[in-house]
Amino acid sequence: MPDDGLARLLALMDHWAGRELKCDCPDGIHRVPTRRVVMGEDALGRAPAITDELGLRGQWLVVGDPNTFAAAGDRVVDVGRSAGIPVETLDLGAEVDVADPFVVQVRQAIDATATAGCAVLPVAVGSGTINDVVKMAAEEAGLPYVCCATAPSMNGYPSSISAIFRGGVKRTLPAHPPVAILADTAVLRAAPPKLVASGFADLLSKPLCNSDWWLAHRMFGEPYCTVPVSIMADAVERLACNGEAVRHGDAGAIDLLSAGLILSGFAMAAAGHSRPASGAEHLVSHYWDMIGHRDGTPLDLHGRQVGVGCLLVLEVWHRVLAVSPEEVLRAAEKRPRPLDEHLRTIRRVYGSLSPGVEAEFARKHVDGAARADRLRSLAQIWDEMRARLRADLPTVPEHRQRLEAAGAPTAPEQVGQSPESARAAVRYGRYLRARYTVLDLAADLAVLED
Repeated sequence: MPDDGLARLLALMDHWAGRELKCDCPDGIHRVPTRRVVMGEDALGRAPAITDELGLRGQWLVVGDPNTFAAAGDRVVDVGRSAGIPVETLDLGAEVDVADPFVVQVRQAIDATATAGCAVLPVAVGSGTINDVVKMAAEEAGLPYVCCATAPSMNGYPSSISAIFRGGVKRTLPAHPPVAILADTAVLRAAPPKLVASGFADLLSKPLCNSDWWLAHRMFGEPYCTVPVSIMADAVERLACNGEAVRHGDAGAIDLLSAGLILSGFAMAAAGHSRPASGAEHLVSHYWDMIGHRDGTPLDLHGRQVGVGCLLVLEVWHRVLAVSPEEVLRAAEKRPRPLDEHLRTIRRVYGSLSPGVEAEFARKHVDGAARADRLRSLAQIWDEMRARLRADLPTVPEHRQRLEAAGAPTAPEQVGQSPESARAAVRYGRYLRARYTVLDLAADLAVLED
């Protein structure tokens, strides 16, 4: 992979870290809260200097699981103690999950250290699960934290949200990002191929996420900002056609993927929400997560599920884009399902999880005249919108080829899901969030059931 591509992404990270961004949306100015990203050889060895530079004092509480301690945690502990920093460790075990009990466990360890009269600096050593759990615990404790990345497997390192199962429902909750991210290239390059392919699939979902966000902007005036999109656009473009290099563990490709994922997290932080990096394809993955968590069935990695979700959702996108303005007008005249029918469906599908899901869906549901009016308005601009969306979205064969090149799964069965569960995720995943996506538009146009 060309070195200039990585240099450009690293320069972007340095440029955006800790900066206020003047955005071209009504919200105005946002800040990327992560102040430093150190990416390179032996980044972990610089941890004491970076924490000192940022004024992060106190005892380190290094949190990980058996795999992440072996990959990087033991090194972090040694580096800290060699610098004279008191270090405690917390191994959350091999079965750690993004669930409240693990957040409570970290919070209790933080409180126990603070009770002893010590300032505490939580240090997350891991990728998606560990980072989200420590991020949420640090948020609740009102503390800054540092993240030591162990795999280029997802984009949540610097995001201002934490994905946590709360009451059985997977929620994206506000949480302050790490003050610093240490991305040791030797550690990231040694990550298991399955984790690397997961990150690749997650990063390649961003054109779909952006299309959902722009759709809601164009239909409802939801604030849309090109700055977060531009932050990660270069990385997505550079990686999209280099899946084989990623699959073969090319060092430059892994470094580029790692930088791209961090920039994707910056985009979410800059936007103040997850719209730039989470659309309908993430709802497919969240549906599988919630049902699997409820039923005690095994789950695959987030990014791998998102990659399969992209292919399912792209099928929906292209069916929607085949609808003519005249068909949009005809859909406006059809009698929609009333809210109580949707709520009965939610109770049947989600069972014990339905109360939280019902509340989310009720926030965006419109009935009768309001729905008809918005579809009539859509028909007037539909040709213009279709042209923009078709230009932005890949075809299903294009996206499948890119995923296959990187060794990422492309079929539900490859992530432990049946064709039936895939259809259910597409039909019922839209109930999980109040935000409007292509799944809602497909339902409004009466093509989702097909």
